[in-house]
Amino acid sequence: MKYIKQHEPLIILLLLVIANLVVKGIFLGANSLAEDEPFSVYIAQMDIPSIIRLLADGNNPPLYEILLHFWIKTFGISELSVRLPSLLFSSLSVLFIYKIGATFINHRVALYSSVIFIFSDYHIMFAHQSRVYALLGLLSVASAYFFMCILQADFESGTSTSKRRKTILYISLTFANTLLIYAHYFGFFILITQLLFIGMHPAFLVKNWKKVLVSACAVLLLYSPYIAIVIHRFIASSGGMGIAQTPSGIDGIYYMIWQFSNMPVIASSALVICIGALAKYLSNFRK
Repeated sequence: MKYIKQHEPLIILLLLVIANLVVKGIFLGANSLAEDEPFSVYIAQMDIPSIIRLLADGNNPPLYEILLHFWIKTFGISELSVRLPSLLFSSLSVLFIYKIGATFINHRVALYSSVIFIFSDYHIMFAHQSRVYALLGLLSVASAYFFMCILQADFESGTSTSKRRKTILYISLTFANTLLIYAHYFGFFILITQLLFIGMHPAFLVKNWKKVLVSACAVLLLYSPYIAIVIHRFIASSGGMGIAQTPSGIDGIYYMIWQFSNMPVIASSALVICIGALAKYLSNFRK
C-alpha cells in the first residue's frame, strides 16, 4: 500500500493509457480502409521527396505520411498496422490531458476529463483512422501543456533550478509547435492563440521577451523549408483548408463540445463555465 501511495500519479497515468488502448483498440483492424485512409497509406508508400512534393498541393503538411512511411516499412500495410500509430498517438494524448488537469486545476478534473477523452466517439474515430488527426490532437495538448507550464514557472522564484526548467519547457514548446504545424495547417491556430495571449500580458512579455523571441525564431527557422508552400496553400485555398461545415458562434462552440464529449449536458455546462470564466477574466483585466 505504501508503494502504491508513493507512485499513485504514475499508476493512474499508466491505467489511463491502458484503458485508452483497450477501449480504442477494440476492432481496430476489423474494417477495411475507408474515406481518406487509402490516400494517406498510398502516399506513405512513396519515397520521402515524392511525399513532400505531392502533399505540397494538398491540405496537409507531410509529417504524418513521413512517419507512416517508416512505420509501413517496419510493420507492414495491414489495416491493423497502419492504424496502430493513431491509436498510440491517442493513448499518449491522455497523459497530457491528465497532466494539464492535475497541474492547473485538480486531480478530480484531470481524471474526469481523461475519462471523457477515452470514451469520446470522435477520438475513438480518430484512433481508428490512418490519418493525421490523432497526431494533431497529441501535439496540440502537448503544446498547451508546455505553454501553461511556462506561464506557471514565470510566477516561481528565479532559482537556478526554475531557470533550467523554463529553458527545457521553452525547448519542448518549440519542438511541439514545429511538429504541430508540420502535422496540419490548423496547428497555426494554436500558435496564434499563444501569441495573442502573450500580447495581452505585456508584463510577461517584457520579462520573457528574449526566450519568446528565440522560440518563435527557432520555429520559423525549422519551418522555413515549408513557408513558401504554406503561403501558396492559403492563397490557393478558396473553400477553406478542409474545414467542416459547422454552426458558427455560440452554437458552434456548443456543437464542438457536444461532439467531443458525447453528452449535451457536459456541453451545456462547459459553455456556461467558459462564458463565466471569460466574463470574470475581462472584469479583472479592466481593473
